[in-house]
Amino acid sequence: MRVWAGPKDVNKRNIITNNLIHRVGRVITHGAGVFAWQSGENTISHNLIHNVPRKGIGLCGVRLPILHKQWCDFDEGSRTIRWDEIREDLAKRFDSKPHSLDEEWKRLTPYLHARKNIVEYNEVYRALEALGDGSVLNVSGAGDYNVVRHNFVHRIASHASGVLRTDDWQQHTTFEGNIIYKSNISGIVHKGYNHIVNNKIIDCSAIEFIRFASYPDEADNTGSKIRNNIFYETGDKVNLYRESYRASEGISLPHNCDTDYNLMWCAGNPQVMQDHLDLWRTKGVDTHSLAEDPLFIGLEEEGFQLAPDSPAFKLGFKEIDFDRIGLTASYPAKYLALDVPDEGTDKDFHRNRKGKASVYDFW
Repeated sequence: MRVWAGPKDVNKRNIITNNLIHRVGRVITHGAGVFAWQSGENTISHNLIHNVPRKGIGLCGVRLPILHKQWCDFDEGSRTIRWDEIREDLAKRFDSKPHSLDEEWKRLTPYLHARKNIVEYNEVYRALEALGDGSVLNVSGAGDYNVVRHNFVHRIASHASGVLRTDDWQQHTTFEGNIIYKSNISGIVHKGYNHIVNNKIIDCSAIEFIRFASYPDEADNTGSKIRNNIFYETGDKVNLYRESYRASEGISLPHNCDTDYNLMWCAGNPQVMQDHLDLWRTKGVDTHSLAEDPLFIGLEEEGFQLAPDSPAFKLGFKEIDFDRIGLTASYPAKYLALDVPDEGTDKDFHRNRKGKASVYDFW
């Protein structure tokens, strides 16, 4: 889905549902399973996407600094911008120049049309097979109020970026009710004013489950919700939060966010999580969070369901209906028979640096 950037919001309210998408991008490897460019109010749901070279699902628009550079004709998306229409529209809306870069970007936000999308009930695995910059479910330079919820993303063997990510110049996105399982990279990359609530993040990178980063000239973004999540490690070492690169002072670290009421557990070494909790509480983070066993009835084989007496429910966690995720029962059997499932879903999965291999996490 694609539309040129300008005042006109013409490509929206599409439904992409119940599709089997796999092994795309064999020739041009930056291809995605589903990519919505400057398109909003869409529903992308119940798709099964696997073995793709880069993103599973991407929501993207023209990044604000590019809209700021009206002389530009070479940067990403710049040749899709209707400069004359934007100049005319800005002249109608404002009779003075913006007094700050932040105000100018706010004036340009209405031209980001990839807003109010809903990405839900998709299963994605083995993404980022060939390229690293990006994420499995990626929201970058899009408009406001996108929701990524109730997706199952698993077995990501890449060593760059993250499984879910709000990338540069991105605001008001919510990641809610997702299950992230078995990944060599961070479960979520957090930038900007965006929310991470009620997710199950299980066996992700031992370096970090959530990576906090920033983008150039980011405004002071505080108060993002990081609440009611379950962090679960089956091994004996883990680090939940880590600051990555700082491109500006606007970065929101855990203590700049509303980070609380999370449940965390390291099955192989419970003291690891208690130490983590004790450390962050000194910074005013996770005051009401608990380092306790969430009491999974089972992991993948049981849909990651929690026992009725799980302490997660006392913290306000709402159970995720695993059975609703992925292709529906109505998906045609004749097409499902054409699928080529991954034969080695745990191949290259170790969640830590292998030997002297470096982890490139700039993005």
